[in-house]
Amino acid sequence: MPVYFGLIPSAAEIWADRLPAGAPTADEKAVIDRLYFSTGANTIDLYGALDAHRGEDLYYRTDHHWTSLGAFYGANAIFEAMGLEPIRLEDYTKTTVSDQFYGTSFSTSGVRWLPPDSIDAYVPDQGIKVTSYFKGTPEEGSLYVDSWLTEKDKYSYFLGGRQPCAWWRRREAPGPGCW
Repeated sequence: MPVYFGLIPSAAEIWADRLPAGAPTADEKAVIDRLYFSTGANTIDLYGALDAHRGEDLYYRTDHHWTSLGAFYGANAIFEAMGLEPIRLEDYTKTTVSDQFYGTSFSTSGVRWLPPDSIDAYVPDQGIKVTSYFKGTPEEGSLYVDSWLTEKDKYSYFLGGRQPCAWWRRREAPGPGCW
């Protein structure tokens, strides 16, 4: 069975030019390259996929996660590595579901003057089906759980929080993939 290995670079790596002069940061690209060189797995160029779109909103300003747009570019890098047809952004409807997201970086940094981030969802016309293994057995789930949008932890809007594995399937994809 083929194994794929992909490391997501942080915003500090992709947006290094936005950091204050002299800000300490690791050379994540070198670390990723070194780890990719030493693995026997198929590697996924998530760095290249994100770096090509560095001028876009790939990461939240107040959180360490990538945005839905960043995840879109990451998903296409995965599909490319696996020889699957890429998805097209224009096949999805973008909806801003919250404009009041303050992530963990905001909560832990003491920096309180940043405006909140927005959370966007991209959904195809035919919808998205998700099988959740949150409780250990397969059950129909949701990629987006609206009830979390009223909570402080709005990022749990995605899959309803941390899940060990959720199987998702694109309508045109040949089989499931672990999300």
